Amino acid sequence: MDDRQMKCEEARELMEIVWDLPDNDLRVYRLKQHILTCSSCAMEYQSWEESLEMVQELKFEPSLASAEIMNRNVMDRIYRDFPWLVEENGPEKASGRIFRRRLSLWIAGFTALFVSSLLIFAFRGNIQKQAVEEIPSTGILPTGIAGGSDASGNSIHYDIPGPGSGIIDPLVAGIDPSQPQYWMILSIIGVSLAIYFLLRLNRAVRR
Repeated sequence: MDDRQMKCEEARELMEIVWDLPDNDLRVYRLKQHILTCSSCAMEYQSWEESLEMVQELKFEPSLASAEIMNRNVMDRIYRDFPWLVEENGPEKASGRIFRRRLSLWIAGFTALFVSSLLIFAFRGNIQKQAVEEIPSTGILPTGIAGGSDASGNSIHYDIPGPGSGIIDPLVAGIDPSQPQYWMILSIIGVSLAIYFLLRLNRAVRR
């Protein structure tokens, strides 16, 4: 049968089984002669060849040894390029992780202390301001009641507002642990120290 008499429909049907036929088969020869004269069948035959090559590549399965070597190379690259992203399993890194967690709790605690002290300071300041406004500044102190039990036993303290008393020298007034300013300053120092040690720890881990 002449190869020029092969139709495109017959050629497409032959493409599905031609890969299993021997090279000396007459149908293989006729198909190759047909795709030389038909561009559409030639493109389809090329697609079949590319698909067959992809299937052959997918059939390749690396051995267990080569896969293990590949995984080891990838992990070595990660350890070398990104040491701080590696899971911390060593005893030194585990202790660093615990210390970092404690520093985070330290920062959270001192931050809460600072906020609480700030609220107490603002609330107490408003109360003291209202109390000062209610006391008349006549300059006359109340006298002791004769025969009273507190006339001579206990000392009475009176807050006398004076001109320019809004500004108090902290060195003169003094700050003790009962004042909210004391805890505010202490919390700021604590947070600053915790952040400093946390930055030093992160820098040491990255090295």
